[in-house]
Amino acid sequence: MAQSQITSARFESFCDVIYAKKDVNIADLAAGADAHLNVTVTGVALGDVPWGVGAPGADVTDVIFTVQVTADDVVTISAVNQTGDHINLGTSEWNMMFLRPKGNWASQIAD
Repeated sequence: MAQSQITSARFESFCDVIYAKKDVNIADLAAGADAHLNVTVTGVALGDVPWGVGAPGADVTDVIFTVQVTADDVVTISAVNQTGDHINLGTSEWNMMFLRPKGNWASQIAD
């Protein structure tokens, strides 16, 4: 099968894109601890895929983030502190992008 190049217009033909900017406050992460924050993101739904989520502008070395759509209009951000020190990331603006596949998207990118 030949490899195809996906242009922006073609991408948007098989996927809706939802953008959001949200202030997120990950205030206290003890050494080795994790935190889970629910953030309201209007328009996201179960099955949407987080893509291109921008972490805070703070030093996030050795902090692992995951982002999941956990309910309609709700995104859960998890942070795990893998350092031996307490971390306070404070409030920062996160840029988020979510993908929602349209119809039979796999057949559209296979050709």
